[in-house]
Parts: sequence; structure tokens; C-alpha cells
Amino acid sequence: GGGGGWAGGGAGGGVGSSAGGGAGVAARGSVGYAVLLESAPPSAEAVATIEYVSAGVMLRRLARDPSLAGVTHLVVDEVHERSARVDLLLAKLRAATLRARPSLRLLLMSATLDAAAWARYFDA
Repeated sequence: GGGGGWAGGGAGGGVGSSAGGGAGVAARGSVGYAVLLESAPPSAEAVATIEYVSAGVMLRRLARDPSLAGVTHLVVDEVHERSARVDLLLAKLRAATLRARPSLRLLLMSATLDAAAWARYFDA
């Protein structure tokens, strides 16, 4: 994408188009998604983009680019569900990516989040 990139772990399929409309964004080209074998990335011409991806897709992206170049914010949803993929994603983010890129903003979302415990985990 262009100016700022958002990526989120845990989301699925048709979420990209519905999020753009729900956020009041001109969704044409600025919202995308990637899950399993299906993807519709945001347009390269978009000024700011949001891309919803599954935790597995984000892990593959981290393997290719540990610094997550072009991503300004990362939203990980449903962290209370404690899946192996989300746990691995958070461990990799903590071990390397966030230490190398302190400007990357990580937002953890959960219905039952213990914010103090997560802040300690990430040394925030």
C-alpha cells in the first residue's frame, strides 16, 4: 500500500469489504484481505490501506519480512482464544519485530483481555 499500512491477524474472508464500508472508508482499493489460499490485497495506489489477514498468513509474512516493512499498525483479534498460531505470532513479534521496530504499533483485542498481563509480556 501507500502511506500507512494496517495488518490484522485473526480475521477472515469477506471481512475486507465490510470493514471498509463500516469504517466510512472509500473502500475501493484501500481495504483487502488474505486468508488461506484466497486474497484480495489493497491497491498499490491507495494512500492508506487496511488489510485483514489470518494469523497463519501473518506468520508467513513475518517469515519473509521479519521487520514487517510498510506496516504501521498490527491488530491481533481474539487473543483470548489462545490458538497455537496466535501464540506463535505474538512470541515472534515480541522476540524480534517489536524490538527492531519500536514504532510499530500493536493492538491486541479480546473480550476478556488481561491488559496488565499482556503489557508485562511485551515490556510495555
